[in-house]
Amino acid sequence: MNKLLKQFISITLSLFLLVSVSTAFASSGNGNQSFNFSIEKNYGEMFLESIGHTEKLSNPIPLFNLDDELEAVNFSMGKNGYIIINVKDLSIPELSFENSSPFKSHSETYVYNGPLAYMTKTNGKFIDLMSSKIVKEPGKIKFKYKRDFIDKTKVITDLRENIEDNQEITVQ
Repeated sequence: MNKLLKQFISITLSLFLLVSVSTAFASSGNGNQSFNFSIEKNYGEMFLESIGHTEKLSNPIPLFNLDDELEAVNFSMGKNGYIIINVKDLSIPELSFENSSPFKSHSETYVYNGPLAYMTKTNGKFIDLMSSKIVKEPGKIKFKYKRDFIDKTKVITDLRENIEDNQEITVQ
């Protein structure tokens, strides 16, 4: 009976997170699109809590992949930290409590191709954020960071159950 109650609470909390409306909205320089990142924000805060860091996530910035699809979101946290959460599967490819985010402006279109592979897309050209050089042939980049969509409800439920059971969480 106790396990059944835990499952009910876990599912209820997961559903609440999925339908809750939050201030995690963002615009991008990519055609002035607007995005709601409340699921990712709530998941990120829950994940941080599970590893002993109570942080509020703010300033969501959308990140696109090389195929011009929304792939991830960058949140600021604390004074200098940031977290990147994939919008397709809620994986966390980057997390820093000490470094500030390389993504600053809401008027830029950012391309994220995995850890430390940051670009902006301006007038159809890709510019590497680390070197400020134009990426001459982005179509020939061998590695493309692109995840498949999965059931976010299950990921949130699993995290909630791990928190309730006080199990150790590992970063994907």
